[in-house]
Amino acid sequence: WKVYYTSNKIIIYILKGIGFITLIVLAIIYRGKDGQPIGPRWWGILGLIGWAYFFSCIFYQIFRGNKYLLMAMIGICLTLYSIGKLPIAQHSQWMHHINDLDRNTAHTSIVLAGVVVTLLFFDTGKTMRVGTRFLQAIVFAFLLFIAGYFLRPVFKISKVYATPTWCLYSAAICTVLFAFLYWLVDRQKIQRWTIFFKPAACNPLLTYIIPDIIYYITALASISLFPYHLRYGWPGTLWSAFFAVAVMGIVILLNKMKVKLQL
Repeated sequence: WKVYYTSNKIIIYILKGIGFITLIVLAIIYRGKDGQPIGPRWWGILGLIGWAYFFSCIFYQIFRGNKYLLMAMIGICLTLYSIGKLPIAQHSQWMHHINDLDRNTAHTSIVLAGVVVTLLFFDTGKTMRVGTRFLQAIVFAFLLFIAGYFLRPVFKISKVYATPTWCLYSAAICTVLFAFLYWLVDRQKIQRWTIFFKPAACNPLLTYIIPDIIYYITALASISLFPYHLRYGWPGTLWSAFFAVAVMGIVILLNKMKVKLQL
């Protein structure tokens, strides 16, 4: 996946071949925590993201980009999640499958919210004042917050369990942030501050795998990267922000060393 800076195809093929053989060897010697070799398993967060985009693309095509119908699909996704958590659904031979889709429906609702925000700001099929687009985005964020507020007594805010409250609050916050950044960067042309973030944005795969590399190196060295008192509350929030910035700084350094990845 590395970006090569040579035009010599023989060198590129040799390096890619070494990488391919290395992956095969790693797959053969791999053993999980249970001692089992590599095989079909739960797909994890990347799989959840992939399914969420897949379902959202299908809904977008079916409804031809109608933002109101897509909003309705957000409600349907979260309703299916809620139904799946009912005792009758969890003990039913056929309804328990709804519960099995809980994370898919939850993450799909977040992606659909992103699609709606995109249409609110960039739907070229409708002539609309910029101010009106901002107003609609704020109203949409407000509705998400209100829905999350009323669901809060039923579902706690949990990323791990991908609860509807977490989905709605996350989508609402991202809507507000996107509206602000769109106004700041695209409308006001205040862009110099984004230079620091550009390498990470242009190298998402590299940025994504750096934390795992750090985790395993520190684990092998018996170093606690996240002390207990930095896992919760404001100290945890500030430490997470620092770690995120540090990872982006590492990406900048690696880019200067001509280390870039591409899919």
